[in-house]
Amino acid sequence: MAGVICRLQIPCHLILAALLAQSGAKRTLMVTFSPDWNKVLQGESITMTCHGESYVTYYWYKDYEVVAPGQSYTIPFAHVGHSGIYQCRTTSGTSSDTFRLDVIAGVVILQAPFNVYEGEDLILACHSYPGYPVVRTSFYKDRIPIEPTLENLSILRIPGNSNIIGKYRCERLLSLSTGYASFADEIYIGPEHIKELFTKPNISVIAYPEIKGDNMTLTCNTTLSPLRKMTKLQYAFHRDGYRVQDFSSSDQYWIQSTRQEDSGNYTCEVKAPTSRSKRSQQLSIQIPEMKTDSQATPTTAISIGIVIILLLITILVGTIAKYRCEHSLQLTGRNPTIEPPKEEPVTNFSVEEELCYATLAIRNKVSPSTVTDNVVYSEIRTRGESW
Repeated sequence: MAGVICRLQIPCHLILAALLAQSGAKRTLMVTFSPDWNKVLQGESITMTCHGESYVTYYWYKDYEVVAPGQSYTIPFAHVGHSGIYQCRTTSGTSSDTFRLDVIAGVVILQAPFNVYEGEDLILACHSYPGYPVVRTSFYKDRIPIEPTLENLSILRIPGNSNIIGKYRCERLLSLSTGYASFADEIYIGPEHIKELFTKPNISVIAYPEIKGDNMTLTCNTTLSPLRKMTKLQYAFHRDGYRVQDFSSSDQYWIQSTRQEDSGNYTCEVKAPTSRSKRSQQLSIQIPEMKTDSQATPTTAISIGIVIILLLITILVGTIAKYRCEHSLQLTGRNPTIEPPKEEPVTNFSVEEELCYATLAIRNKVSPSTVTDNVVYSEIRTRGESW
């Protein structure tokens, strides 16, 4: 279908991008901005750059329609028509989160960063055209006056460890050729604007002790935002609510020669320098005194299996041998020869007593034409009678 449309002289990269947009691409790409403000005045410029993949083609969307190819997209002279929802995608099917850019045809705007991360300070800028001298700048949060940052009266810094959610307003008194005039702009920062700096940690065991005295290693796993890779995270470990390892840069807790006292419910805790900590779910660990049947080594299980197999083979071979012997006797018609008992000396006997000795032999058939007879005889004599 795409090939047919291309032959109709519609740019193929637009068709491909549209197909990717409809398919719901996987979001893994990150976007940086220069300058990093979600509002600009009409006539100003802004550059967006997409990061995350190599050897792919990037496409930029505005209001879910392709506007340009390339890893970076620059608007040199923005106008109100450039306002909208933006996103970047690649030919591999990955994409960034959507974000909104506003271009204002006004005099004063209150700017906020595109990305506001939990725990980090919120920085807002009251911005106006450079040609108008600034007489005074005032900031408000939920109608309550807030002092601007001392280093720059155009910047308002809200500490990240405080509640940054709310409606902000800046008012600026400007000196115009006709006199003084006051202008204002507002912005709302809600929970949906605050991005996760790092994910909730997960605690796991790298080396689990099979018996008391074995070593044990726990690890704390979390994912840091790709745009904040320089953030130094700190890790701590707890057992049954008590801290067993203080915050440090190591995401592992190692116990050499475990004891019964090391059993318990473990959790790990992660924090950034300016953010609140996050704690993992509990992981229950019991240090056994000795190996249980369920902890038998694979070698032991294999040895037991081999013994059972050999026993079954022995029984089977014995059964087959017995069957073959009985079957062979039935085919040949042979019966075992009854041997006469050995003559034992008799000390006390009477003349009337008689003994009978018998010797039996089997008649063997060699062939239909030849028959060999063994003598079969029986003698009866009275004891004392000569032979």
